Amino acid sequence: MKKSVGPFRNLSSLSEQDAEAVAQHIRQEGRNFASQRSADYMMIRRELERKAYEQFITKGGKPSNHYPHYLTLGACAWLESWYTEPDWVTILWEDLPASGMESTG
Repeated sequence: MKKSVGPFRNLSSLSEQDAEAVAQHIRQEGRNFASQRSADYMMIRRELERKAYEQFITKGGKPSNHYPHYLTLGACAWLESWYTEPDWVTILWEDLPASGMESTG
C-alpha cells in the first residue's frame, strides 16, 4: 500500500470512470510498477475479480465486499517495490474474523 493513501483502498471499489482516471494518472506519473499497467488493466482486473467472486460464492463463501483486498502473509519486498512510499498493516491471525471467510471446497 502507498503510505500517503492508507490501507484498504481499492481501485475496484471506485466507479469505472473514477478507477480509470486514477489508473491513467498513475500511468502518466510513471513513478512505480503500477504505471506500467496496460490501458485495459481495469477491464481485465474487474472481469477476473468478478469470476473469483462468483467462484467463492459457489464454494460456500460469504464475502462482505464485491471486490477483494489483496494481501500477503508476511512481508514481501517485491510488492514494496511497487510503491514510492510503501507501508504495511499487520493483523494477527487470531484477530481475523472467521465468519464470512469460510469455503467448503
